[in-house]
Amino acid sequence: MKLTPKDSKSALAKADMIAVLCPEKGLVLPPGVAVPSQAKKDFVGEFRQLRSTYATSGPVPRVLFVGLGKKDEVDPERIRRAAALAVKAAEARKLSSLAI
Repeated sequence: MKLTPKDSKSALAKADMIAVLCPEKGLVLPPGVAVPSQAKKDFVGEFRQLRSTYATSGPVPRVLFVGLGKKDEVDPERIRRAAALAVKAAEARKLSSLAI
């Protein structure tokens, strides 16, 4: 899988899936991406929690929520581990691109 860094201020890149890393009770979707409301209700944001759903609108067909745990416990290591979980989930689905 090819990784390409992008500036977060630029438009969301087209990808097979986007991973949204979120602390508990802090789910925020990128602009233009929408998912079914039930998918958001089912996601709490506990550390290492994964929730996959199809997007209802936006440049990506799939969205993966990855939990970071309690906001005050989020550090670079947790972000690294969450990103690794997202990459593993994309590889398991045999996707060729992932936006994080």
